Amino acid sequence: MESLSIKETLYVCEVQGSDIDGIGSEKMPYKTVQKAINHLKGSLGDSQILVRKAILDSYTFVAKAALKKAVKAFGEQQRKAAKDAELNHVNHSVKLSGASGGFRTHASFEIRA
Repeated sequence: MESLSIKETLYVCEVQGSDIDGIGSEKMPYKTVQKAINHLKGSLGDSQILVRKAILDSYTFVAKAALKKAVKAFGEQQRKAAKDAELNHVNHSVKLSGASGGFRTHASFEIRA
């Protein structure tokens, strides 16, 4: 039987963890599964997330429902960030050019991906 190779283990403690100062280690865990998924760029891959809900509890594998919810939220965050980046790259330029008998205005709008 082939053994599973774990690349990275991230720890989440809902009581003592911190999404600001935590690094996902057992001594400095994250507070939320969402922060762990963000660290993993939205995919568990060959990593694992262990969660502790109370100080006296042992760390256990993240629940499938919590993992699914965090992955979905990560995807939504990525789509929103991409949309915001696209809107920030909209270039508006207005050119005025002289022509015999008056002025013509020309407006051009360019969207860069």
